Amino acid sequence: MPVLNGNDVVVKVGGTTIGCLTGCSYSSTQTEIDVTCKDDGGNRAILTSGLTGNVTFNGFFKPDATYGVENLLDIHLAGTEVSLAFGDATNLTIYSQARLTEFTWDGPLNAGSTFSGKFSLSGTPVKTES
Repeated sequence: MPVLNGNDVVVKVGGTTIGCLTGCSYSSTQTEIDVTCKDDGGNRAILTSGLTGNVTFNGFFKPDATYGVENLLDIHLAGTEVSLAFGDATNLTIYSQARLTEFTWDGPLNAGSTFSGKFSLSGTPVKTES
């Protein structure tokens, strides 16, 4: 089986792909509770207490994008919770509720205007495989 092409991995808000992305990533962490005691012979013991996750992204500001900077700015300023999907249409997609907790819009000299942000996931992510 060939390697999944990163160009096929997208971020969707409410079922619509964020336009003109140049990169995106999903990360999650199991929160740890340290329960090491003297009886463990010096070895660490942990429990997990919950999952935290983020989807980060960056791209070029394309004014005619179906879902772009203006839409992202709207949900960021309002603190709106959205349905988020991260993945490709064929192999694996992760779905979750999320809020756009960080958003940056850059206007560099003699270069394309860019944007980036971070969605913080809420609730339990759901994974689907084709």
